Amino acid sequence: MKESKAKNIIGKLTEAYVVFFVVAFPLFVHDKYFSILNDKFYLFWVSCAMLVGASVIVVLACAFTASGRSSDKASEKASGKATGKRGFGGIRLTLRTPDKFFLVFMAVSIVSTAVSEYPYEAFWGQYGRYQGLFTWLFYGALYVLISRFYRAKRRHMDLFLVVGALLSLWGITDYLGFDIFGWRDAIGDPDFLYSFSSGIGNINSLTLMLALYMGASAVMFLSEQRGDGTEAVSDRQSLIRKVLYGATLFLSFMAEIMALSDNAVLAVGLLLYLLPFYAWRDRRGVRDYLLVLTLFAGALFLSGLLRTYINDYNWAVYRETGEYPFDLAPESLSGILMSIATTQNVICGQLTIICLCLAAFSYFLSISGYRRRQKSELSTYTYGDYETESLGRTPRYIWGAFGALCLAAIIWVFYDANTGGHPEIYGPYANIFIFSDYWGTNRGYNWKLLLSYFLAFLLLRKLIGAGPETYGVYTSVRDYYTMIETTNETYDSPHNELLQHLFSVGIIGTIGYYGGLITATLRGIFGREANAISAACGFGVLCYTAGAMIAISAPTVTPMMILLLSICVGESHREDRDQGDKAGSKKPSGTSKQKR
Repeated sequence: MKESKAKNIIGKLTEAYVVFFVVAFPLFVHDKYFSILNDKFYLFWVSCAMLVGASVIVVLACAFTASGRSSDKASEKASGKATGKRGFGGIRLTLRTPDKFFLVFMAVSIVSTAVSEYPYEAFWGQYGRYQGLFTWLFYGALYVLISRFYRAKRRHMDLFLVVGALLSLWGITDYLGFDIFGWRDAIGDPDFLYSFSSGIGNINSLTLMLALYMGASAVMFLSEQRGDGTEAVSDRQSLIRKVLYGATLFLSFMAEIMALSDNAVLAVGLLLYLLPFYAWRDRRGVRDYLLVLTLFAGALFLSGLLRTYINDYNWAVYRETGEYPFDLAPESLSGILMSIATTQNVICGQLTIICLCLAAFSYFLSISGYRRRQKSELSTYTYGDYETESLGRTPRYIWGAFGALCLAAIIWVFYDANTGGHPEIYGPYANIFIFSDYWGTNRGYNWKLLLSYFLAFLLLRKLIGAGPETYGVYTSVRDYYTMIETTNETYDSPHNELLQHLFSVGIIGTIGYYGGLITATLRGIFGREANAISAACGFGVLCYTAGAMIAISAPTVTPMMILLLSICVGESHREDRDQGDKAGSKKPSGTSKQKR
């Protein structure tokens, strides 16, 4: 089916925007860390406004000129036979399941702002992190444009991951004390000296951005040579890309470990648990997952080794000169992953070797199994056919049951620790398992404060919320001095994206947001039209969402998450994929009957 002229032009505009955004947004900073939130916020909404404005002009021009009407008439007539609908300017927008959920979320956000106790603040979000209705309208516009008009290309994903690798290296060097641009030294205040890093700023936000790169890198690494990409490439190109994807994944693992924020544990844990459901469809997927584990264990080992080496070097120089050459972050600020990397460095090294040996053993098993099978098969039967034969769903069912048992065990441990059972066991780990006002760097108090507001709401307010980004208004008006007395801090965000949405847009809006997110990512990973890029974007969004359970939703990261989510929806729902795209995503022989 021939595309309309407007759709073609907007498609090129969105493609240019994606290339610009994945490069500029993570790296653009105007004044070190002193205005980084404003820098990212204005870069996003101004660039998005330009894209929206240009797209509207294109649609109007094509709809109200004779050439636009005549060129669109034939395609509209052909599509009208199948759908009975005619689009404006030759463009039809049909609602998919994620769209319906997100439409509910946006509708509730608008209503919640209109009836909010603080409508002005709810619209602009200046009392929080600028995540008011104003910003969400641009998020919605970006979602529509990218999911409907952008056609993903492998080179765009490669560019996205290369920028992610640069950002990861930046974060790694900051942690190790190199401070190559002098930004950390410019902060001055020792209380905030190690709270900012790389081109994202706040370390909690940095781990969320790294989670997007980590999830996407892992899937691109697994998908290469699986035959479910979007472009056909030679074996040599495929090998090069697999090595590059492995390198970007390794760097993102190291950066997450060194980012000092424990929300990295949730992002990494979710990734390593969910990947088998995507990878364990064939023998190659099992081996590649073992390689992913090797990269993670190796990142732990190398991170701990580097910290130990630089720390020893600092002390050696200090004895001679009285100064530390590298401003290494204090050990007391190390997150859970970095603590494991340093205290259990030998074990991490041993795990790296074990995982690598298991991957090699899996490869030799495949070689021997293929040779036995080849004797009874046709001469055209290849090693690729053997490796991509379906393993069925049993391995994934077993892994799912194992995950359910682990989750139940974790819930029981938290319950037992917080009800006073076996205090002698949980004493050394009280800061992890026992909830209090000071749990999670005072997140316990912050969450308790938000829930007290929410429970006091009337029913309507519980359903639609207090208005986007109004939590900071409530805390400053109602509990400013109590916050100072209790934690010596003030809060404009609950440091939990789920609670943030629950407070801002209520139960209905939260269901709309997470319903859209879940349906979009599941379709992007496991849907019939899913490919490597949609799955990579889906995993990136899921890793971000896991980390956001104890982090701030802010314009320093959320626009990139919305971009990946939009690509995930667009690629996995693209009914007008042309023959070139289909040929690029065709599976090799021997996999057509593979069950997903």
